[in-house]
Amino acid sequence: MATPINLVSSDRPRLASFVALLGPALLLIIAALRCIWEVDFWWQLKTGEYVAQHGIPTVDVFSYTMTGQPWIELRWLYCLLLHYVVSWGGVDAAILGKVVILLASFALVTAPLLRADNSLAAAVTLMLAILAAQQRFFVRPELVTYLMFGLFVWLIARYRRRPGPLLWILPALQVAWTNAHTTFILGPLIVGLLFAAMLIETAVDRRHPPRRLLAVTGVLSATAAACLANPYGLSGALFPFQLLSQIRGTVFKQYISEFRGPLEFGGAFTAVLYYEILIAMCLVAAAGALWRTRRLDAFWSLLCVSQLYLSILAIRNLPLFSLAAVPFVLAHFGAAPAGRAANPGASPLRSLLTLAVLAACVLESWEIATDRAAARQGDTNQFGLGIAERRFPSRAYQFLREAGLDGRIFSTMAESSYLLYHDVPVFSDPRLEVYGESHFGRAMRMQENTDEWRAAAAEFRFEVTFVGIGSSMLNRLEENRDNWRLVYFDDVVAVHLRNGYRTDLPRIETAAEFEHWIVGLRALLPPPRPWEQLGPFERATSTAWYTRVAQALLVWRRDAHALPFARDAVAAFPGATAARFTLAVTLDRTGDAPAAARAYEEYLALQPADSAARRRLATLYIALGRSKDAAGLAP
Repeated sequence: MATPINLVSSDRPRLASFVALLGPALLLIIAALRCIWEVDFWWQLKTGEYVAQHGIPTVDVFSYTMTGQPWIELRWLYCLLLHYVVSWGGVDAAILGKVVILLASFALVTAPLLRADNSLAAAVTLMLAILAAQQRFFVRPELVTYLMFGLFVWLIARYRRRPGPLLWILPALQVAWTNAHTTFILGPLIVGLLFAAMLIETAVDRRHPPRRLLAVTGVLSATAAACLANPYGLSGALFPFQLLSQIRGTVFKQYISEFRGPLEFGGAFTAVLYYEILIAMCLVAAAGALWRTRRLDAFWSLLCVSQLYLSILAIRNLPLFSLAAVPFVLAHFGAAPAGRAANPGASPLRSLLTLAVLAACVLESWEIATDRAAARQGDTNQFGLGIAERRFPSRAYQFLREAGLDGRIFSTMAESSYLLYHDVPVFSDPRLEVYGESHFGRAMRMQENTDEWRAAAAEFRFEVTFVGIGSSMLNRLEENRDNWRLVYFDDVVAVHLRNGYRTDLPRIETAAEFEHWIVGLRALLPPPRPWEQLGPFERATSTAWYTRVAQALLVWRRDAHALPFARDAVAAFPGATAARFTLAVTLDRTGDAPAAARAYEEYLALQPADSAARRRLATLYIALGRSKDAAGLAP
């Protein structure tokens, strides 16, 4: 195994290598400093409050559809800690805690294998790993998994260098992991990979004496047994396998993007690009090691391949592969044949590459800190502390309370988590394990199929809907105008009431009424500064904020009112395909055929495979007397 770096010896890396490592450190801090944006935050914070006041839950207490049904909540310890952290220091403390945990996680997987000759490779690998993983840098229970993953790796690396009793810390860590996140099963898996690697190495060169194999067997058994140390016993220990079988089902993967494989996203998601480059880096490191030494380190190889497999299953697992890829590359990059020391060299090329890595990290940090990276992705997340703007329905919830709307509510998934936090019983929420695939699938179909919605509305006697304005549920409510009326909307949520319920709140219907509401909306959502006019340190504006407002107004047949927001969406980031398409549709519906044709042309330049848009543009060309151009669009 490669000798780790010794900071007090004469063999320490040159200053330039340390400078290169500062780049990934800066990038990681900036990437982790993001506002509270994840919808799970609210129900997890509420669960922590419940645990503090009532103890660990065993049955659902937050919904009106699953009340009293079994609820296995193995994240209870994380939720409780989140509750105490937020109670003490607010959401900013939770965000700063996330930064510290992520720094520790990446440091733990890097430090054991950092050497003088691979510090530049470490900087490059860390940069790629952070960029591939940063789409999951949320205040969520998986932070515990990242930290525990790092601790397990660090302790195992230390044990492999200098066997001793320190490895027996792992079962104690496993108890905490089991009660903080449902992926705790990775703990026994990692120790099992160590045992498998030792068997392989023993078979090849009789490296490990029987007593050492026996010791690791004991640690593995104790770590696996530690999974039983949870409030639910065997049911809790087996719960990850139940979740895995549910999540691999077609319904969850169909509607929840984080359960899909990364290759399904393609070039639309920059994290996937860095993920693919990181895989290539691992392959290059492996090929180099095989060429020089004719062997790969068994443990680091098994760890990397196992996490690669998990990441292929679901994009949410990219950070796990990122954490495993770092030690794999460091263990094999520049590995020298036995008996020959590696030489880090002192070439001008190395110094140039060091500066290039630092510059790349600074550039990526600037993109993230100015929200340009988020805008390019159509993301609504923002850099900094506090709560993300225009993400959560705080104003709509205030309207509910002030209007005294206490009828049974149907809310879309993201909004349910926020309502749950405020003690509003919900139809469903992001706690997928509580509802199961059948209930979740029905909740999704209700938003896509009018008959499904009507049947559910009659069965559950909904009186209020609390729906995100980007949801397809708006179409169902508009199709059922005879039964539902719009009484409130802002840039996040629309509220509808069942006709006959609270008749003192009138329908928003006429042009003048919409104009009144839009004046208030414009105070909250002013036009953005155009992308091309942004100064170097000005923050970009999310195009999604304007796109979803325009699309909602189109659903409500307020095409003229939608047009300014559609134009704003394109101004915020001209490369946003959803914004370009929304502008084209809006111009088309307002009757401006020449402008609509230009807008469709600009959209198709970004999305040339959209056959429906090509057909519509051909129709516009014919209407404009451009038959030759229309013929050119034929498939």
